[in-house]
Amino acid sequence: MRRAVRIVCAILGVALTATGLYFLLTTEPPAALLGLAVWLGAAVVLHDGVFAPAVYVANRILARGTARLPAAATTSVRILFGIGTMLTLVVAPELVAQSRPHSNPTILVGDYALRLGAVWGVIATAAVIVILWSARRTRRRSDRLRSTRV
Repeated sequence: MRRAVRIVCAILGVALTATGLYFLLTTEPPAALLGLAVWLGAAVVLHDGVFAPAVYVANRILARGTARLPAAATTSVRILFGIGTMLTLVVAPELVAQSRPHSNPTILVGDYALRLGAVWGVIATAAVIVILWSARRTRRRSDRLRSTRV
């Protein structure tokens, strides 16, 4: 049964990809296709040359910094750091665009840098709470184990 589901999913995936490519090639002008190819190439270079190494380094730093913490705290800190990083990547274009002069004052309203800083503050607070809660829970468990052994 599992094999049949995988085959159906593969066939659907190939069919949908072929349909998308057909419409892409028949509806977009060549200049747009060239721009898309450049964009996709830049995405691959950014991912493999910048983001993947940065994630690796961040994971190594987090692993060293959280080595003595309980596993639940370590996992939570990594998840929170990942959420903050993804939000930073989403907001970065707005920060860049907001730093440039523009003629329409109704776009990019608000202080994106301040809001991003507030989000990181909430993430840091949540990480501290999770670490303290997890350490307390682990300490209680070990105390219970010690008291039952005696």
